Amino acid sequence: MLKKEIFRKYDIRWIFWEYFDAKGANLIWKAFWTYLLRNSKHKNIKVVLAKDWRNSSDEIEQEFQNWLQLTWVEITNIWFCASPVFLYALCKWKFDGWCIITASHNPWEYNGFKLELKNSKSLFWDELQKIYEIIEKWYFEICKKNNLKKIEVEAFFPTYLRKIREIETKWIEDFNFTKNNRPKVVIDGGNWVWGVYAVNIFRFLWYEVEELFCEIDGNFPNHPADPEEEENLEDLKKKVIELKADIWLAFDWDWDRIWIVDSEWNSYSAEQIMLPLLEDFLEKSENKSVVCDLKVWWIIKEFVEKKWWKYFETAVWHPFLKEKMKNENILFWAESSGHFYLAEKYFVIDDAFLAWALFLKKFFKTEKRQKISEYFKNFEEKNWLKKYFKFTKKFEIDEEKKFKKIEEIWKILEKKFEISKLDWIKIQYDDFTKIIIRASNTSPKIQFEVESDNEGKIEEIKGEFLELF
Repeated sequence: MLKKEIFRKYDIRWIFWEYFDAKGANLIWKAFWTYLLRNSKHKNIKVVLAKDWRNSSDEIEQEFQNWLQLTWVEITNIWFCASPVFLYALCKWKFDGWCIITASHNPWEYNGFKLELKNSKSLFWDELQKIYEIIEKWYFEICKKNNLKKIEVEAFFPTYLRKIREIETKWIEDFNFTKNNRPKVVIDGGNWVWGVYAVNIFRFLWYEVEELFCEIDGNFPNHPADPEEEENLEDLKKKVIELKADIWLAFDWDWDRIWIVDSEWNSYSAEQIMLPLLEDFLEKSENKSVVCDLKVWWIIKEFVEKKWWKYFETAVWHPFLKEKMKNENILFWAESSGHFYLAEKYFVIDDAFLAWALFLKKFFKTEKRQKISEYFKNFEEKNWLKKYFKFTKKFEIDEEKKFKKIEEIWKILEKKFEISKLDWIKIQYDDFTKIIIRASNTSPKIQFEVESDNEGKIEEIKGEFLELF
């Protein structure tokens, strides 16, 4: 079973057993291999394969195994692996492509695939439709027998870890934690395999670590591993206070986003983490440019322009951002959802963990140990940055209806406002107020978002716009 609806704009995912099964997943794998073969300059295709810990991943992977034994593709299977480690392996060992069985932050009943080509070039939209066309027309390449090359994740993980340590040491060369001043962090693993690795990495980087929900359980019994949603942070906030920890870290399921909470129950946005990283990163770089998606808070644009640096804006999702980075030779990219690219002496890959390792070391290096709330407040005051407010609401809607609903809203609003066509609906309401209405490409939801330097303006807009939904 395989329904076309699972071929999304960004990747391939939806509810397993309802929209696709293991045999349908195998068709996707065969089509991806066929796509690689037809678009490669050589026939010795090398592909790396991994999976996350969802209950359905084993069934999908086993179906792959049955077919892999017949192929002439050189397969490196590293089994369970976080996205940053996987991407690092793809670029460092120059694979022709990779496939990870994952549905990222979606609930346990979902599963799917992220597909990328050499040098972390993403397959999305039209290219994913070509994958589907291969399946639809049953136009697969004939396979020749080869051996499956199984390599456990441990073959890649230590190399990745050493690279993180190398970059972190060069970033702040004159500072290392000692046994007596090691910061205490609480890590919420979300009952996900990456929690185990996170614990080991932070101990390797000299942090004192407390664990929460680091037992692996594919049913995710405690909360969804989506740190962007505030309700998923409640257990961690309590744990931080209980243990009097300096900071708490939460991960999403494929480990490419991280969120923080402090000892006063405050959680912090990706934008707040961007600011000190941007200051250090761009001051050390020759190219004083940054690219962000259109949802990123105004404070980032304000900060960049005050420094007389260049600010570029793209649609939401990393293929657009990576393309801009490569075309403009930009070394820093970030999304409001917590994704980071820091490409200085590194690959152009999504690695939030690297960003957080650098941010935390910068924060804890301060001569007088501050509260993180004071750190951000002092940074904003030092740089004369305005205070911005944001309202976000997500509306549940049938998957088949959400894009039609966006079109209906567009027709109503275009009579009154000028609408940017960059990514669904973006309205520049005034100089410091923007409105974004967009359909999620990963879940059956429509998101309404207002940002302004005036709280009263947000309330005014809510009264005018919420009735549209």
